[in-house]
Amino acid sequence: MKYYKVVREEDGILQSCIVTGHAKVIYKVGEWSIAPNDFALYGYHILVFNNLIAAKKFASEVESNCTISVYEIEVSGKIKLPKSGYFHPANVGYQFIPELIATKLFYFWPRYTRMFERVKLTNKVWSFNEILQSS
Repeated sequence: MKYYKVVREEDGILQSCIVTGHAKVIYKVGEWSIAPNDFALYGYHILVFNNLIAAKKFASEVESNCTISVYEIEVSGKIKLPKSGYFHPANVGYQFIPELIATKLFYFWPRYTRMFERVKLTNKVWSFNEILQSS
């Protein structure tokens, strides 16, 4: 099965497209990435898609002034998805992760979402730049 990761590129750095601060993950093509230890201990690892169309749709809906890209990836260590809404501001977990951007992602997991301990970006398959699209 193929898996896909949506990332944002800011100042030449590939990173998590939704989370910021010490919650974000930095990615390098061809290298394994893991979630920060503090988050992994609470069962939160790296979210990916197992459907390219769903990944592209999600990427095109992210509000950002950066380039949002979808990469084909290798994965390792499948994790059962935590209960959706775990990081909602009303939950205790949010106090542990104050940098999370409150978006619909944390009210429910998007369809075709899976979670893994380790992710390796291998090949860019799609890219969206809102600035280019609006000019």
